[in-house]
Amino acid sequence: MKNKFLSIIASRLLTPVCSFLLLTGSAQGAPDPTLLFNSFNTSGNGSGPTYLPVFTLTDTWTITSIVDYHYPYTSAYGEITIRDIATGNLRGPWPLSAWTEVSLSYWRAMPNIVLGPGSYEINDSARSTWAFSTEYTTGYWNDGANWAPYMGFSWVLGTPVPEPSTWVAGALAALMGAATCWPRRKAA
Repeated sequence: MKNKFLSIIASRLLTPVCSFLLLTGSAQGAPDPTLLFNSFNTSGNGSGPTYLPVFTLTDTWTITSIVDYHYPYTSAYGEITIRDIATGNLRGPWPLSAWTEVSLSYWRAMPNIVLGPGSYEINDSARSTWAFSTEYTTGYWNDGANWAPYMGFSWVLGTPVPEPSTWVAGALAALMGAATCWPRRKAA
């Protein structure tokens, strides 16, 4: 009876902690972002791409940055949005900032949104200055595996969203010893 009472009290106290950890991931250090999509190419620039970049996710990711390249430089920032191809739902726009010292050529949005498996289209409000190329040259640091002729130059970076069962248990173990988020059930 005493163990059951302690189990119930522990579960009531730990549930808010688990919810907080699920939402913030603050029990673990944030992993370095992974380059999920790269349609850049150094073989030359045109402006006003015919095709919008589309990236596909097979797992759940937190999208940390989207970077678009503009040529010639624009006089002000516009907007970057993402559209879910399957549902048509639009996400964004997000505040933009300079990614490099050439502040108005690289537009960077930092949406920090979670996207599940699916295909997503990147849209840029200044399509007339959004850069693309028609030829592919290899061997440069930013030549993209997702490059296609006449497609806008974009990078998408993100961090994986681990399964809650793996990282919540690990986070709580680190914080509270061998505690778990949910009371254990007796084996039948």
